Amino acid sequence: MLVALERERERESRNLRKIEEREGLYSKNRPLFICTTKLTQGKSVNDNASNILEMQNNRKSNSMKNILNAVSGITLIALVVTIVVLLILASVSITVVFGDNGILDLAKQAAKSTTTEQTKEKIEVSIVSSMFSENSYGKVTLEDLQRELDNCFGVNQCKAFCIKDNIYRVRMLKTDEIYEINNGSVRVVELKEDTNPGTLTGNGTEELPYLIESVEDLIYLSEQVNTTNNYQNKYFELTNNLDFYNRDNFTPIGNSQDNYFTGNFNGNGFEIRNIKINVENYGGLFGCVKDAIIKNIGIHGTIETTGDEEIRTGGIIAELSSGNLLVDNCYNLAEIKGVAHTGGIIGCIVRGDCDEKIIIKNCFNVGNITSLKYTSGGILGTSGNLSGAMEIINCGNIGELNGNTTGGIVGSSVNYTKDMQINNCYNLGNSKSNSISGGILGIWDTDSMLTLNNCYNAGNIDNSGELTRWIILYS
Repeated sequence: MLVALERERERESRNLRKIEEREGLYSKNRPLFICTTKLTQGKSVNDNASNILEMQNNRKSNSMKNILNAVSGITLIALVVTIVVLLILASVSITVVFGDNGILDLAKQAAKSTTTEQTKEKIEVSIVSSMFSENSYGKVTLEDLQRELDNCFGVNQCKAFCIKDNIYRVRMLKTDEIYEINNGSVRVVELKEDTNPGTLTGNGTEELPYLIESVEDLIYLSEQVNTTNNYQNKYFELTNNLDFYNRDNFTPIGNSQDNYFTGNFNGNGFEIRNIKINVENYGGLFGCVKDAIIKNIGIHGTIETTGDEEIRTGGIIAELSSGNLLVDNCYNLAEIKGVAHTGGIIGCIVRGDCDEKIIIKNCFNVGNITSLKYTSGGILGTSGNLSGAMEIINCGNIGELNGNTTGGIVGSSVNYTKDMQINNCYNLGNSKSNSISGGILGIWDTDSMLTLNNCYNAGNIDNSGELTRWIILYS
């Protein structure tokens, strides 16, 4: 073992000598540094000498960095071999080095802890920066926080969620770590295993909401809503990412207009992944809802409906049948295939009440959306017969849209009695239609007022029909 170590050292020394020669740091026939700097007139010899010395030190520093980078792999191998040899000579077992809670394992844990602390510090800097942004008046807003996080970590590296008043969560998209911000302090959210899957903890109040801790809990919620309980005015919170990998087909929460969800569901910034939904109608995480609040959740997988004619399909919600609705900070990554009214976030909104208020904000769609017969929209497929106001704010689509009628944000809207506003929305997804296509809105067929503010389309519109517009196709 000692002979092998000595050979490794000799090989490392030879490699180092080659790198030094390439970098100009070693030669038998010339000095280590060669002065090629022109002396500055009017300066003393000492000043010029100082400039030359600084240049040479910088050159040496840069060259040594190159050497260290080049031999880091070799040095690491030698270091590991050295440690192993010394430990064996000291009668320390291999398990102590490589086993659970061994030396290397503890070193990894220390490195992870350092990375976590660095992430927390960056989040704290983002909080302070957002408090001093324009018009923030010393308060943190979700939009300002997300912008500062993007500046600090880079775009598409993390996602911020407002889970309660002045309480935010930040999910790191690469590591899946979640950090919670409460009164300016930052902590890591520890994920806990569900000790009693299929049974909901909590009592459904805002203070003690029902907790969805596992896939079994979500299935239980679906079974309850689809039989006897719509959980009116009850509160739910997701506590973990849920992975449906190798699971059976999921039945949406609320599978008809008789069995609908009418509660408050807060995803807390977590995702539902690898979900498979294949039903005749009301295809989505939530099938049919009335008077509901759904926020801070993402979905990934495949969603497909196979029925005839008036079929509703959406990533988060298939249909709002009536009442108020708030959908906030939700996103869809799933591939969606529907028959009629199909949307990335919501498939269809119909039959509203006169006092209703519908708000969809801070949502985006990435998945490709296909409607076999009628309408597809990046955020909302179809809305119609509404007597209340609707706002779509800060939403975007980058998924590809396919259908008879397509709209980057809304596929079609008909028969409104109150105004509709679409503010600060964008479409980057390409649209393919055989009839009607619009960059933001496909069809607007009503006498009420439509307001579009600060919206744009950059997606390509491929329409085999007669009507195509970059913003609104048909009005």
